[in-house]
Amino acid sequence: VNRSAAPWLHWMIDFAAERSRREIWQLREDPNARAWIDFAVNGCCNSIGIAAAFFVEARLFALSNIRLGAKIVLDGVLGGQGSVQREGTAATGLLAAEWLLVGFGVYFQYLRGASGAPDVLRRWLWDDGCMPMPVRLVSRVPLLAESWLQVAVASTRAAAS
Repeated sequence: VNRSAAPWLHWMIDFAAERSRREIWQLREDPNARAWIDFAVNGCCNSIGIAAAFFVEARLFALSNIRLGAKIVLDGVLGGQGSVQREGTAATGLLAAEWLLVGFGVYFQYLRGASGAPDVLRRWLWDDGCMPMPVRLVSRVPLLAESWLQVAVASTRAAAS
């Protein structure tokens, strides 16, 4: 993210400084101010990278939960014998049933009620928050605590590396 976003941000700062008064351009050329600008650009790029990582993690987490849910349902239906490795036709049937359940999970999570490809893409990119209002209000505090925990873990990982 830093390699792709930093030049663009520096270009925007230079573009704005060129069209500003002379004092702003002189400030931009000052070595101390340049160090602070580089520090701010680095911080912005790191924030963009963390946001992109959280976005990808949330989407992959949903798909992983769908797959895990299919395995749990299949294991429950088979009375705990779904996790036993089978060979031949039984294994193929279990795998087909599992992927059928995964397909249903993806359908109910992202496709049900969509009016077309743009609507599916909107649901995938921007979660439309289809929870009822009372549930949203009750879950606000735990979700906020989870977000703060994610930020704390990400910043600790960034500081350690």
